[in-house]
Amino acid sequence: MNTLEKELSGEAKKTAKLAVKNYYFAFVCLLAALVTNGLAVVFVATDFGSQPLRATLTALPGLLILVNQVFKFDVRSRWWWLKHHKVEALQRGLRDQGKDAASISAALSQVQLESEGDYPTFDIGLLRGAGKS
Repeated sequence: MNTLEKELSGEAKKTAKLAVKNYYFAFVCLLAALVTNGLAVVFVATDFGSQPLRATLTALPGLLILVNQVFKFDVRSRWWWLKHHKVEALQRGLRDQGKDAASISAALSQVQLESEGDYPTFDIGLLRGAGKS
């Protein structure tokens, strides 16, 4: 395996790992928001637990949704998967289609430059408007 093949393989593994990681973060945030919302309803309706506990359970769903919106875990997961598939296509071009290393290297550089510009940034606009009525 040459240097370019190793680089492509490493990049494909890294992008898949980050795609899955971001997907799980999004899933956990949304599932935890759903669960804590249900618990908050039950705890408040039955006057169960201390007031600080009920207040915390009431605030958590919104906080978890906000975290997911600001960090954009679901959007970032899709972005990592797209980059992963582009890198895998380059791997196949080098391995199966007989493309030369120079053209694959140039294409990888292009993928990296294009991907950088498309990376989802933090959405802090939600935070700026949070204190306004």
